Amino acid sequence: MLFRSGEIPSVGQAPEELSITPDSPALIGLSEPFDGQRFSLRAGRTTMGRSANNDMTLTEPSISATHARIIGERGNWRVLNLLSTNGTFVNGKKISESPLRHGDRIRMGRVEFVFQTSETLDPSRKRSGNRTTVVAITLALLAAAVGVAYLFL
Repeated sequence: MLFRSGEIPSVGQAPEELSITPDSPALIGLSEPFDGQRFSLRAGRTTMGRSANNDMTLTEPSISATHARIIGERGNWRVLNLLSTNGTFVNGKKISESPLRHGDRIRMGRVEFVFQTSETLDPSRKRSGNRTTVVAITLALLAAAVGVAYLFL
């Protein structure tokens, strides 16, 4: 059987739902030597550390060989310290594990990042916002109808 190019995924190719896009959650470097660099995250787990066998290699002496792991499952993100020498901090607080939210600052050793997400990546927030808007409009229309009915009584 013959196949055309593109009909068979490459070996090790990530499924589409794990693809990294420009809107993917990311760590943005806030300190040297990573200042301004964007490290995209994908669903599943991302290991970070000085060793080259990490998903995110951070060559900085204050970072342990395997320092931390970020896990993304169903739109929820968390960071775990992996018994690093200099610890992992979220918003200035030393953690062993912590949930992550847009804008959280993560420090490993002397290196700091900000965790960024896109509102469009969190379907629960989008649905919640839409549901709130529909409820508010429905209540406003109901109040207007009751007001009109009151005028005619």
